[in-house]
Amino acid sequence: MRLSVQKTTGTWQLGDMEDIHVTLLRQAAEDASMTDCPEGRARMVPSPVAAKDELREGEFLEDWSEFVTEDLENQFAEDVGTLLADLDGLETFTLEEEPDEERYRVSIPLDHAMAWFSALNQARLMLDQRFVLHPAGQEFEPHPDPDTVKGLDFSERFTAYMRYEFYAVVQEWLVKEVLE
Repeated sequence: MRLSVQKTTGTWQLGDMEDIHVTLLRQAAEDASMTDCPEGRARMVPSPVAAKDELREGEFLEDWSEFVTEDLENQFAEDVGTLLADLDGLETFTLEEEPDEERYRVSIPLDHAMAWFSALNQARLMLDQRFVLHPAGQEFEPHPDPDTVKGLDFSERFTAYMRYEFYAVVQEWLVKEVLE
């Protein structure tokens, strides 16, 4: 399984991708969704005041919601949209030594790197919340106490964890190779 990242003038390229890489990158959009995970949404767009604070209601929170929360949600959605739009530019190629194996590459403008980082980070944070990947900040445990993971299926959790780690690798490459 190959995958590479390369920075050139004005662009960066993900190359030598196989079908699984492309599938995982497209999956990031669904993984980043906050619609079905209130815990994740609270993590991504936190309230500026504690639940017991007097300011929980009133004009301040209305303004916060209108001017901050809405902007954050729009930025997150725009970042995911950038990732998906860039993936629409995938090129297919084959290697001489493996003519039956299709490979993919995509060239992405340098100024999209932060959007990719953000979208993958959002996907990771939401996966962590949805699948309780790191309960109480601990390391991933494949077979934790069933009460801790709220009865989530092992296979689903493990698959989510693999996506989480794949996104982390791409983010690391972005930091080391593209965003420097």
